[in-house]
Amino acid sequence: MNFDQLAKVLEVFSSETGKKDVPAHWVQFFCHVVSAGPRGVTTKEVADEIGMNQGIASRMVRIMSRYMDTKTREMEGYDVYITFLDHEYRHRQRIALSAKGKVVAEAIQKVMDKA
Repeated sequence: MNFDQLAKVLEVFSSETGKKDVPAHWVQFFCHVVSAGPRGVTTKEVADEIGMNQGIASRMVRIMSRYMDTKTREMEGYDVYITFLDHEYRHRQRIALSAKGKVVAEAIQKVMDKA
């Protein structure tokens, strides 16, 4: 992948998610979630892998997921991830791609395939 493709990947991620100011480490996190497949991955696993603070990772997952704002009672978030309980340890959540997240991954894959 060359720098033009990398710039295009970042542009596609931004436009497909609707989040205009996407930090690069969010895309790196996204790539790890994509690689995990439907089984998903925990926030801690990805945060440890890329050297990200777990608190920042958790906040990012919340923003990039769909959630109910307790104050406004409205749905918010970018709907890229879904979270679900880990079957092995019920106090832990796993992250996987939502339907929208899969569309984002496919759009990025198309850019990467043009190499």
